Amino acid sequence: MRKIMASLDIGNATIKLVVGEMIKNKLNILATSEVPTTGLSKNKVVSKENMLADLKMCFLDCEAKLGFKIHKCLVTVPANNCEFAIGEGAVNVLSEDKVITGKDIVNVLHKSIEGIVQSNMELVTIIPTVFRLDNNVTSKD
Repeated sequence: MRKIMASLDIGNATIKLVVGEMIKNKLNILATSEVPTTGLSKNKVVSKENMLADLKMCFLDCEAKLGFKIHKCLVTVPANNCEFAIGEGAVNVLSEDKVITGKDIVNVLHKSIEGIVQSNMELVTIIPTVFRLDNNVTSKD
């Protein structure tokens, strides 16, 4: 299966989109697009309509170069007005052999954000800082 990734950078001056493919642990750039930003000023959206038009133009340009539609991408945006919160979650490991699985990790990450993300907020990412195991043994992995 091909590993094709798209990344979008929304800046005050320009919006940049790059699409690359991983082949043998090397990134090969397939297409790029850059359009001036007209809907953003000082990291704030000043015109929603212009911002959407700029984004559509950037994607359409890149898709025309690629010959296929982009359905998902990584997005980089300015961190102005972001809120950061530290949460904590706990789950019991239910497997018979007491091996922690990816499902256990996902469950504890979900528990760590309960009650933190309000209806007027958007969760962007969860970054674990430490995992506490049996009898308070800590691990960063």
